[in-house]
Amino acid sequence: MAALVLAGALPLAWLGCNTDLRCHGSSGKTSINTRVGRYGHLQLTLPNGKVWVIGGIVRTHCGDDVEVSSSAELYDPALGRFLGRWHNAWFGRAFFAGAVSDAGTPGDPSDDYVLIAGGVERLTDEQRPWLHVRDSVVRIALDGPNGDPQTVEHVGNLPGTRFDLAAVALPDGRVAFIGGRNSNNAGQDSIQIWSPDGRSVDRSPGDFTGPVRERYNHRAIYVPNLRAGWILVTGGRSSRNLQSEATAIDLQDDTTYALSGFVARQYHSLTLLDAGTPSDPSDDAIVEIGGLSMLEEDIVAFQEGHIDTASAVRLLDNGPGFAPSVQLLATNVPLGAPVFFHTAAASDDGLRLLAMGGFTSLYYDEDGFYTGSFIDSDPVRLVARLTWDPVSGLLAVSTGQLQRERAMAASSRLADGTVFVTGGINDDLNSVRGAELLTP
Repeated sequence: MAALVLAGALPLAWLGCNTDLRCHGSSGKTSINTRVGRYGHLQLTLPNGKVWVIGGIVRTHCGDDVEVSSSAELYDPALGRFLGRWHNAWFGRAFFAGAVSDAGTPGDPSDDYVLIAGGVERLTDEQRPWLHVRDSVVRIALDGPNGDPQTVEHVGNLPGTRFDLAAVALPDGRVAFIGGRNSNNAGQDSIQIWSPDGRSVDRSPGDFTGPVRERYNHRAIYVPNLRAGWILVTGGRSSRNLQSEATAIDLQDDTTYALSGFVARQYHSLTLLDAGTPSDPSDDAIVEIGGLSMLEEDIVAFQEGHIDTASAVRLLDNGPGFAPSVQLLATNVPLGAPVFFHTAAASDDGLRLLAMGGFTSLYYDEDGFYTGSFIDSDPVRLVARLTWDPVSGLLAVSTGQLQRERAMAASSRLADGTVFVTGGINDDLNSVRGAELLTP
């Protein structure tokens, strides 16, 4: 398929913005202005250390104006500011998934890329946004100056239209897309893995042996310290119920296993704390934070089904042909408030984790879920700082606040170990312009 190369002054539509950087030394946080406020977007730290923010929903005037953004912005930590905006029709999507593949030659960004898939593409029918859902898979090569994004190419499609799906980058350069719901609002049970060059499908749904649950609003991560590596998928819901079992995907033989020992939840976060010795899972922890333990449509009382705790487990390898065991490390660790639709990021040493923003209560409106009319979101500045002690197995929590209310925000870790948070929606139902830097 033909690639669109965005290079030069005209095709590469970087619109310069005068970015203001304000440091708040005593708080340990930095506030950074952006050109676009967005939520339901994707944020990725690139191999060159810059942060790419793409797509999402732009909502202004107290929620009266809503549109899907087709723009991306690039943040340069060395300069402490965003470089501008980049527009492309393929970027126009929200609640989609994507990942960075950098498994090529170390130090050579020419074979690195970002792969994005699915998402809601427009909100012309605001009450039923899932009617306008993408199935396209788009490859953005990091072949620009200094490894910046440049060449955009439509490389194929998912098995069907999807949003609320999950993406996982694998160390061999492949990218996996898991689950989601389709344009008929039905949950999907598919696993699709793309080749290391990001141009073709390497594994299709029919290539996997074992149970694969229908789920969306789920979370997925790569777990490196079990033989050839596994993908762990937790939480989420089907069209009719929450999923109480996790799925472990053995990447060595393409076998899936159902795992018990996890809390049924959706809109949570799932993070690996890879502490201590590489390739040794004995000091690792897999942490789930917050979420909803009920279907949205079943909630009738204030904060019913809202989870205000964190839990941690470890996966133990039982050898080829067997599911890993789930070792419970910590459970019911108080967060200080219920939280869901938040964002989370770990420190580079695998000992600390920040859970940032989110909603703390939900008033469900069946016709307005993705446009925000169900929200009572006053306390969404919460930052829960979790500290993991591999020796004692204790998970401690302290709390603080973001400078702005943010739910449906995005975050990633920078090369210097700080956590960068962008976008979100505030209690005025507007998308948040600006980003914050926090120290785990």
